[in-house]
Amino acid sequence: MTAEDTYLHAVERMLHGIAPEHRATVLDDLRGHFADAEEAGRPIEETIRALGAPQEIADRAREEFEQRTPGRRSPGRSSPGACCRVRPWCWRS
Repeated sequence: MTAEDTYLHAVERMLHGIAPEHRATVLDDLRGHFADAEEAGRPIEETIRALGAPQEIADRAREEFEQRTPGRRSPGRSSPGACCRVRPWCWRS
């Protein structure tokens, strides 16, 4: 298993509870970033560092997609607008 596979698998596990179509969106976006990085000759480790920890990805995805679905906010999540902190490479672009 490659470092990319390990990373994507970890993100996928952290995305439990998110609708399958949203999980697919996030994972497809991440795969695109890995492909772009490979094409540009960037090391996989650098790409993973730039993307952030799997839990960070899952937390941002949960915040983003819960805000898009009225009435589906989890207790303890940050207020509306928190998704604005999402990195520019994220699935919102």
